[in-house]
Amino acid sequence: MTEDRASADVLQAALAAATDTRVLTAGTDVLGRTGSVFAEAFGTPTGLPSAQLIADGNTWAVAGEQVGAALRQAGVGLGEPLIFPAVPTVYASYDNVERIREHLRARDGVPVVIGSGTLNDLVKLAAWELEREYLAVATAASMDGYAAYGASITKGGFKITRYCPAPAAIVADYGLLAAAPGRLTATGVGDLVERDPGRWGLDPGGCLGHRGDRRRRMAPGAGPAAGLDRAPGTDRRR
Repeated sequence: MTEDRASADVLQAALAAATDTRVLTAGTDVLGRTGSVFAEAFGTPTGLPSAQLIADGNTWAVAGEQVGAALRQAGVGLGEPLIFPAVPTVYASYDNVERIREHLRARDGVPVVIGSGTLNDLVKLAAWELEREYLAVATAASMDGYAAYGASITKGGFKITRYCPAPAAIVADYGLLAAAPGRLTATGVGDLVERDPGRWGLDPGGCLGHRGDRRRRMAPGAGPAAGLDRAPGTDRRR
């Protein structure tokens, strides 16, 4: 069995067990398949909905035009994109959720976020508040939660994880992820390691404990009580 085949089998097994994400395309040079992924996830017998793109200046520069072209080629109509400035880095605050939500509220269609952790969380919550599904185009391996439910958002000075479903579809182009700044990849490695240090040989005595043994609950009123995989205030994702 080839490595690619083994990876594909693992992804398919994960999809079969998933409750929110139903389409995932990951591999080399798959950005051009965003349109077909969109059609598979959101197409209906009467046609395709439009797509509403959300990105920042950095992620738009590396993938925005390609994603837009792939969607148009599949016959998907595009609204005017919402692009946050590249500098300062967009922050996972609730006012940005509101900005995205109101942008989407005025426009029909499926949100398509081009970005990594912060942008994904912002769109995830905004889409859920509008009762819409969304598609995520990954731009960096800076965290391990593309297919995770919940969004870590700061409101009133406190960062909490609010319940909201994972994306219905994900596109992850390995070349795009590999080309991201090294600091983002290092952050993603840290995200994996901190879940179970012993697995990586960093805590042979088991002194740190397993993440599963110290799971936190979501904030009251933020959705169903469920375990968290991230301590409040530790999100450094773009």
